[in-house]
Amino acid sequence: MEKIEQPILLSENLCLNRVTTKDAAVIYFLRSNEHVGKYIARKPQSNIQEAVKFINDRTEDVAIGKICYWGVFFKDSEELIGTICLWNFNKTKTVAEIGYDLVPKYQGNGYMTQAVALVLDFGFRILHLQQIDAFTQIENVASIKLLVNKGFVLNTNRKDLDVPKNNIYELLQKDYLKS
Repeated sequence: MEKIEQPILLSENLCLNRVTTKDAAVIYFLRSNEHVGKYIARKPQSNIQEAVKFINDRTEDVAIGKICYWGVFFKDSEELIGTICLWNFNKTKTVAEIGYDLVPKYQGNGYMTQAVALVLDFGFRILHLQQIDAFTQIENVASIKLLVNKGFVLNTNRKDLDVPKNNIYELLQKDYLKS
């Protein structure tokens, strides 16, 4: 698999950078918190060791070019407030899925909107992806609003067979570059 160079991405308020084991407590919170996981079909982590393993596994995935995985940090501090990734690349690395989560006290402040904008720009302009998909549960109004505001369109012809409550949103490179 061709290696993807994953740079640090910066916005006005945020720094998207690699997650390390020093961030394990926040990763554990994000992956075990009921509110954060409400719309994500995954088993909650049960201890900090699972978070450390998760971080190490993602670090390895990034190193071999399987995924792009960033921590969402405030630009002026080392405080991790969420994560965002491009993953589930197709074989030709022209399509990827975006995923993200955010500590609840920072939700609704536009931080994930900034992070998504950075990752979309990276995906379409640097990786030259042709399409980015987002799988989100039908009740996740905030995520749907974010995706639609970024130009994603619901594809009613696609179904997530693993999670029937998910809808699949798509954004094509040609539409992104027009905006």
